[in-house]
Amino acid sequence: MRRQKNPESFAIPEPRIRLIAHDLQRMLTMVELEKDGQVVDIDGFRLRDLSKWVTHETNTAMNALTPISSVCNSRCHFCFEENAPYPRERSLMPLEEAKTRLRYYSPESGASLFPSDRNHMETFIHPQAVEIIELARERQPGKLFWITTNGSHFTEDKVARLAALKPIIFKLSLNVSDPELNRELMGTGKRTETAIEAPRLLQKYGIPFMGSTVAWPTLPLDAIEETVRYLEACEAYAVRIRLPLSHRWLKHQLDVDFDSHWETVAAFAQGLRTELEVPLFVEPPIYWVNPIVPEVDGVVKNSPAYRAGVRPCDVVRAINGEAIRTRIHSEAVLDRLHMAGEETVELQVERGQELLSLRLEDAGTDSGTYPYNPDYFYRGENYGIFHVEDFRLHHIQKLLDVIERYQAHDVLLFSSRVVMPVFEALATGIPEFAAQLEDVTLHVETVDENSFGGNYGVMDSRVVEDYARVVRRVLARGTKLDLILIPDAFGSPWGTDVFGHSYADLAMDVGVPVERIDWLMVYGREV
Repeated sequence: MRRQKNPESFAIPEPRIRLIAHDLQRMLTMVELEKDGQVVDIDGFRLRDLSKWVTHETNTAMNALTPISSVCNSRCHFCFEENAPYPRERSLMPLEEAKTRLRYYSPESGASLFPSDRNHMETFIHPQAVEIIELARERQPGKLFWITTNGSHFTEDKVARLAALKPIIFKLSLNVSDPELNRELMGTGKRTETAIEAPRLLQKYGIPFMGSTVAWPTLPLDAIEETVRYLEACEAYAVRIRLPLSHRWLKHQLDVDFDSHWETVAAFAQGLRTELEVPLFVEPPIYWVNPIVPEVDGVVKNSPAYRAGVRPCDVVRAINGEAIRTRIHSEAVLDRLHMAGEETVELQVERGQELLSLRLEDAGTDSGTYPYNPDYFYRGENYGIFHVEDFRLHHIQKLLDVIERYQAHDVLLFSSRVVMPVFEALATGIPEFAAQLEDVTLHVETVDENSFGGNYGVMDSRVVEDYARVVRRVLARGTKLDLILIPDAFGSPWGTDVFGHSYADLAMDVGVPVERIDWLMVYGREV
C-alpha cells in the first residue's frame, strides 16, 4: 500500500525533500500535467533513484533504521515531544521501508539512506519490531545494537526471542519502580506491571540494560532511590538519572526552580553512588562531573575494574606508568589499551589520602561476568570504569582552528550558561589556548530568551531565530564581528532547526560568517 508523508517532517533529517515539495508546488501554479489527454491531480512525488539518497553515515544497521516508531503508549508528564508545535511524523515504519533501508545500508562504510523523519518514541509498540531487529541482525551479524524502550511490551516470549539476537543493550526507561507512581508519572496503564517486570526478564535472559529514570520534581527522592536499588538488584549495566527539561507547551507545567531541583538531585545521587554495585550518573553531565578531574564515576559489576576493587570517586593518577591528569586523558588511554586487546592494565588511583596500585585483568567473558562484556560497552566505559563525558579539549582546539582559518579577530561564541564557565576556565587556564586567543576579542553569549521557554535555556538552542535575536542585539550595540560560532545542537547534518530554518540564513541576514562547532552538549549525544 502506498503511503504519503508530509514533506515538512523532513525539515531536519533531509531538508531537500521539503525543498522539492515547495518547488513542485510553485511549478504547479503555472502548469498543468496531463496523462492520456486528462489533467492529472498531482498530490505527491516519489524518489526514483534511492542510490542517490545514500547521504547519511551511521555505525549500525539498527541505527540505519531507527526510529522505527514515532508513536508511544505512555503519556509521561515529562515528555518533551508532546504538544511541541513543529511538524512531526506520527507513524510506524512499514516493514517494506525497513527492508529498503537495510538494503541500502553498508556495514563496511556505514553509508545509509537519510534518516527516518520519525521522532524516537516507543520501539516495541511496533507489532513487527522484533522482526525488524531480526532483519537488522541478518544485515550486520555480531554488531552491538543499542535500543531504547520503556519495557512495557516485554513479555517473556518476546525477551526470549530478543536474546537470540545478541549482542544488544537496552536503554530501559523504567523511571520509577513503584506501580502507583509509575502509572501516575508515565500513564502506561495496564502495561505498568509488564514494564516493571522487564529488568528481571532481561537479567534472566542475560541481556544487558542501562536503567534510566527521569527525576521529575513530583517524584520523591526516596522513590528514585528505590528504583535505582531495584535496577541494581536486577544487575543493570548502569543507571542514569536524567534531569528533566520543560517547555512552554508541556502539558504538565510546574512552578519549580529547576536549577535548584537539579542540584538537589545531583547531590543526592553523588551520595548514593558510593553505596551501590552499579554505575550511577546524572545527565546533564555538567551537573555531575568535577571538570577535568580524572574521577571514576562508576564501575560495572563483574568487570576487571570491579574485581580489582576500583570504586566510584577514585581518582586515576597513572595507567601502565603513564601519568594521568584529566578525565578525557584517562578515558582515552583506557580506550586505546582496551581496543588494542590489552588484558592486563596497571592502575594507580587516589582514594582519599591513599595512593593504591590495582591490576585490571580482562581474560574475556564467562558465565560470571554479566552484565560486563569486554566487547560491548557504553561511551566512556573501558574495563568496567565509567568516565562520564567531560568538556573535550579538542573542542576548544577546533574552535581555535576555525578562528585561524577565518583570520578572525572579533568573534561571537554562543554557549549554554552552564557550559560557558567551564569553557572560560579552560580557555584562559591552559597556556596553549590562552596564547592562541591573545589577538582575539571573544564575545561569549548565551540564549536567554529561547523559543521553547521553560528551563530549555540551560541548553544550546535548537532554533536559528534565537541566535539571530542575540546577534542583532550585539550588532546594534556597535560591536564589530567578523565571525559567529554556534554549537552544533540542531540535530541535523544540514544545520536546520525544528522549524526548517538554516543556520546559513543567519549569515545572510547579518552579513557575518557563521560556523557550527562541536561543543559539550548539556544532554550528551546518544550512542
